[in-house]
Amino acid sequence: MSNETDKFSKEKLETFKSQIFGIEKLYEFIDNLDKNQQIDNLLGPAKNSKKSSNLSKDKPQATNNSSKEPMKLVYFTTLLNTIAEQSLAKDQLKFLELASFRNLFMSEQATELLKQFKFSRYKLQALKIIRHRLSDPENYFLLLNAFEKSFEKKKASILLKNEENNVDV
Repeated sequence: MSNETDKFSKEKLETFKSQIFGIEKLYEFIDNLDKNQQIDNLLGPAKNSKKSSNLSKDKPQATNNSSKEPMKLVYFTTLLNTIAEQSLAKDQLKFLELASFRNLFMSEQATELLKQFKFSRYKLQALKIIRHRLSDPENYFLLLNAFEKSFEKKKASILLKNEENNVDV
């Protein structure tokens, strides 16, 4: 069963490998994951996958992009802790990108995610990853609280307005 689970987890991630930057390091950070729990927590169960539901019968189901609901608190907390554990911003961005494939975020959650990044350029890159995955456009202004300086807030505001060509990230 363990080999089947490992095989399934790798197959699930293989589906997304073309969308994840730094593919050569993908399996390196996958090995640091608890394969059975954190992958499902970050990605949510695969659509129409009976194997996925069999592997996590006792766990609540994560939201996916077909739903308009934001990421559930239990999964968001896991994601936040996983990102906080990463020592490099590049790795933090990889996890954020991975989680944003199937999940939506409330603006409050997105603000907490952005605060995990020390430097504004990484915050802006993170915002670029998640800006189209926000479930409450009426609260976008909350995201500006993650930035300290007015020029950073201006860049973030431009990103949120979908004027990405005008912002150097």
